[in-house]
Amino acid sequence: MLNLESVVLQKLVLIVAIFIGTWIVAWLVSRVLETHIKRLSQRARSGLEDMLIDALKKPVVYLIMLVGLWFGLQQADFILDPKSKILANVFFISYFILGYFTAYRLAVGFIDWYETEIAQHTET
Repeated sequence: MLNLESVVLQKLVLIVAIFIGTWIVAWLVSRVLETHIKRLSQRARSGLEDMLIDALKKPVVYLIMLVGLWFGLQQADFILDPKSKILANVFFISYFILGYFTAYRLAVGFIDWYETEIAQHTET
């Protein structure tokens, strides 16, 4: 029979494993975006693909980290209630901020790309 301490220890090990796994997945996705996808996008002449990759790399990594944090905290039911409205609201706000951050990075990247690639070649 399992006692309370061993159950808590098992959950702590699981939480740490989730956090480490999340960090590894985020690092791998970052490396793949930076090396393989960027190499594929170098075939295009416009530079728009490079801008998209640069703009989306950090938000994708942050999204992976947020999802991993969510899954890790769902296992911490001995500390906090995983169905808590406060926890759900904190993650909702975090996802909203991440969406805004992503849109901002895309807009700034697109404007910079347009300014350097398109606007210079027009007559005005």
